[in-house]
Amino acid sequence: MHAQHPDAEGWCVQCFRFPWILARFGSGAFVKGDMHYSTALPNDAAEIERLFITTFSDSEGQAQGEMIGRLARDLMSDTAGADLYCFVARQDRQIVGCIFFSRITFESALKAFILAPVAIRTDRHRAKVLARN
Repeated sequence: MHAQHPDAEGWCVQCFRFPWILARFGSGAFVKGDMHYSTALPNDAAEIERLFITTFSDSEGQAQGEMIGRLARDLMSDTAGADLYCFVARQDRQIVGCIFFSRITFESALKAFILAPVAIRTDRHRAKVLARN
């Protein structure tokens, strides 16, 4: 865990370190408020693809939504398990958020993952923004 910036529950609010989130998910899942966080399961694939299509269609148009949905589907079906980590947030048993960490390789010995793609269901995002205002 990155100890410089954690909030009261141990969340780092200024930075998000990948090894730390893997440690957090070591038990497979956890709950914060009414949100249930877990690694994605193989049977989540269709719902995750729909989440990305809907979210990106709402913000970028149908063509972009379809493209990002295909990207998410292809990542889940074509990427080796050690090269991809997928986490979901569920509320009322529905996936409302999803994040992928995908391995990126370099010619050097550097080991890294990129955070992409990410989707939060549009209606959930707007509710949080409105609640803050």
